[in-house]
Amino acid sequence: MSNGRVLINNLKIFLALFAFWVLLSEKFEVKFILMGLGASLIGTFISREIMILSRRENGDIIHGFDFPVFKYIKYWIWLVGQIIIANIQIAFVILNPKLPINPQIVVFKQKMDNPLAHLSLGNSITLTPGTVTVDIDNGEYIIHALTDDTAAALYFANNQGDIRKKVADLFDEKIEKDDL
Repeated sequence: MSNGRVLINNLKIFLALFAFWVLLSEKFEVKFILMGLGASLIGTFISREIMILSRRENGDIIHGFDFPVFKYIKYWIWLVGQIIIANIQIAFVILNPKLPINPQIVVFKQKMDNPLAHLSLGNSITLTPGTVTVDIDNGEYIIHALTDDTAAALYFANNQGDIRKKVADLFDEKIEKDDL
């Protein structure tokens, strides 16, 4: 990672901390703005080493804010829609007198270099009703699925696996067919 990218990622941290300060303080007087700028600057300085997630053999580093912000926002808008759809589907399952559940463990491999991609995929699966990420180890995901449909949605067969494709696209990762 070049010094320019490190500077941009630190600027992202600074802006996120300052925006959080403004949201919490709700005060727009000069002294409060200056205090927020100072606190955000100190917070950015303190966290600059903590935000380095991993170092690659070629010298590149993966930074905690090294992701495309606007693509990430677009992804979260899509994910909220998927969460709403899954809530409705799970509500129909629960309200069905026959209770058509089939709890199962789903295992798949997703090779991605960026640890943020693994974090995003695992959290996205857990946020979607009907699935919980149990474990992630070296790209192998263990997921608890409540129904057959929620389990099938994690695989690439029959145009499924949208969440995996979206996360891979978000972080410019190459994805392969399911390798079990």
